[in-house]
Amino acid sequence: MNAFRKISAFMTAGIIAFSGIAVNVRYVSAKNEVFPETMTIEDYTGYFQCSFNIDIDNDGQKEEIGYYYIGSQDRYAISDMYYVYNDDSEPYTLYKRISNLHVAFKLHVVQDNNTGETFIGYIYTNMFGSKILYKFCQDKKEQSIIGYCAPDDNHLNDSVSLEEYYAYMQNVTFLDEIAYGKGDIDGDADITISDASTILSCYANSLAELPLEINDVQKDAADMDKDGEITINDASTTLSLYAESAAGIINTTILPYTVKEDEINRHSLVKGNLESTFYLDIDNDGKKETIGRYDSTNLYDSSSQDINVIAQPYLFQVYDNGIFSGSFGFDPSGGMCYIANFLVNDHNINKTYLASITHRCAAMYGYVSISKVYPAASSGDVNQPSLYLSKNWTESEAAININGKSATKQELLDYVKNLEIISPYENEDESLSIFEYIFDTYFE
Repeated sequence: MNAFRKISAFMTAGIIAFSGIAVNVRYVSAKNEVFPETMTIEDYTGYFQCSFNIDIDNDGQKEEIGYYYIGSQDRYAISDMYYVYNDDSEPYTLYKRISNLHVAFKLHVVQDNNTGETFIGYIYTNMFGSKILYKFCQDKKEQSIIGYCAPDDNHLNDSVSLEEYYAYMQNVTFLDEIAYGKGDIDGDADITISDASTILSCYANSLAELPLEINDVQKDAADMDKDGEITINDASTTLSLYAESAAGIINTTILPYTVKEDEINRHSLVKGNLESTFYLDIDNDGKKETIGRYDSTNLYDSSSQDINVIAQPYLFQVYDNGIFSGSFGFDPSGGMCYIANFLVNDHNINKTYLASITHRCAAMYGYVSISKVYPAASSGDVNQPSLYLSKNWTESEAAININGKSATKQELLDYVKNLEIISPYENEDESLSIFEYIFDTYFE
């Protein structure tokens, strides 16, 4: 905890300094001016989007990496381009030609926590369903890291099973999808004191009506509370996250801005953007898990969606000790049921967990249940929170269950009243009122 106290003291001193004493802080930028606006390779023009500040050759020095988007639909087009400034060599361009329409890939800045390497790479997929992670080298040679080949595909000699592939990929992160997340102002996919200093500097400039000296992408990253302004609260939040990360209280502070594909959702989910981030110790190990809530309004592929599946409003993805721990909120077997997920403080048992609520109200039948979905039940744990209510209009009594035991109507309603939703969104609190609704609707 010493690191946490020291950094907290630094944070306090930095904030107090703005009461009237000038503070010398270092401006941190992505240095966009070093990158040309466009770049042409083999008659294909790429347009500069943003730059990253990441060590991709593992030499201890961060490279300046410019990302260029081409967007061509040609059959043999060039992929997206990365233009790399390296202090140890001349600038170089990384790109790859798309061979045909039956394969797909996009270059990423890959952090492979299985090996400790960071590199430019991509995931190759084809019409057979194969998936292969490739490392892309400076000389444009490529090396397969791990891959699953479908039964009708012989693309790799050392193919692993699909389960092994996804187990490996749990420890693989695309840093370009993390860079410029909330609190990361310099695009290095990490939250540091430098980022907080930049926010403090921007705040001071805004008070003095001076230019902020950061671009729009960085402004969005600096706005931690999403209020449209850069304030002292944004700097304080960033420093707190850095302090907790340095002290080992949080192991993952920035999440991908799109849904991470995993073994559960690989077949049906197509997209979803990060909407909120929560830092909570929900498995009681003394360290906070990082929990991302993704807007899943368009998460289902409408061309193959089962008409009986009603899309859930949000999907949660959990990172525990820096390791991706799975997706929660997708259930294609839900039928005509409404399904939603939320983080809850259960004051009945003094636990915080990720819960799932499922309910269906038909003409003659009402059903609702709440169950804990993360963390998973441990061996021998008999006190797993779950609520169940089922009532048929023609029956005189409802089936009521609390944590595996029969209960009365009042006991159920009292339990629900002691559930505090800590991941609120519009109308989410109304999800709990479904218990009262079923009692009122299906009881004479």
